[in-house]
Amino acid sequence: MMKIAVLAPQLIPTHPAGGQMLKVIRALSLEHDFTVFGRKVDESLAGKVRFHQLPIPIVRPRLLTYLVQFWLYQYIFNRLEIDKNFDIVHSLEASSPVATVVTMQFCGAKALELVGRKVIDAKGARSIYQTLVYQIGSRMERLAVTNPFLKQLICVSKGLAQEIVHYHKPPIAPVIIPNSVDVDRFSKARQYREQTRRQLGLADEQVVGVICSLGDWERKGLGVLVEAVSLLPRGTVKIVVVGGGPLEIYKRRCEQVGLIEDFIFVGFTREVERFYGAADFFIFPTAYEAWPIVALEAAASGLPLLATSVNGLEDFIQDGVNGFFVTREPENVANAIARVIDDPRRLVKMGREAQRRVQAFRVERMVDAYRQLYEEMEAIR
Repeated sequence: MMKIAVLAPQLIPTHPAGGQMLKVIRALSLEHDFTVFGRKVDESLAGKVRFHQLPIPIVRPRLLTYLVQFWLYQYIFNRLEIDKNFDIVHSLEASSPVATVVTMQFCGAKALELVGRKVIDAKGARSIYQTLVYQIGSRMERLAVTNPFLKQLICVSKGLAQEIVHYHKPPIAPVIIPNSVDVDRFSKARQYREQTRRQLGLADEQVVGVICSLGDWERKGLGVLVEAVSLLPRGTVKIVVVGGGPLEIYKRRCEQVGLIEDFIFVGFTREVERFYGAADFFIFPTAYEAWPIVALEAAASGLPLLATSVNGLEDFIQDGVNGFFVTREPENVANAIARVIDDPRRLVKMGREAQRRVQAFRVERMVDAYRQLYEEMEAIR
């Protein structure tokens, strides 16, 4: 049994990186002695790990949160001599400038390049802020993945690993441990179809797409999707938008182009499977991802994926078999939607194939990969 310090600001189910690590710790808490340093942990870890709460401000703008946690982790690492008191110090993303194991879920340097090329193109003051976040985030990433204590570097996809190596040149080769999904939970999504459709005012025969995100909607492609649906005959498709964040600009755009009845904004919810269950396909014209967890959830729910060829999805989607690749041009997205609407039987067949392929991303497989990594590190201590 090893003593493992986990530097994770939010170890909760709704946090992309924290939610994945939460699953690992829950599964391995009897095999190793975990101590978590962060702002918030899920109640399911009570009595299973030690928790040291840090005064990390979970506020907007998020840049303040990132800077404070980065400084705090450096401070406690030095003050508590964590490297001498723990066998492993495991940091998530670029939360800490120092750790022996780092799991990366994003590449800010790649995102910054996409901003420069206007692939990710926020408007007004948001554009300035977004550029600043990616600039600072990129520097924090480089410090994290080249820190002198580093022994293992984990990336959630092959594409992300290539980006981290290209932009930051870490001293060791990354290990690939993909994100996971609770297949058993999402495979039951279909049972909510009738009830959720009634709640949303959707007819049984209506073709419905769903897009889901915690925010950053410009990068996720919501604006592209609104423009794409505006090119289709009214009433052709309904789009359910699941997630929080700044959505007013998209609601106003829907009003301007006469789509206010075709887009249903349901806000943030922990019961996302209900909306996957009500949909016929998942649509995701995102500009950049590491390995999008929402796509895994949708696939596990039996939905075909209409998405851009980003990290993770480039290897998961087989065009025409379990989904279709789209670009971020509204015309291309509109054509893909029209294509699936014309063949509802094929939609169902592709959804089943997506559900079959996602079995490779069960939580148990991710946990086993971390178990093996920890065991290898223990063997060479």
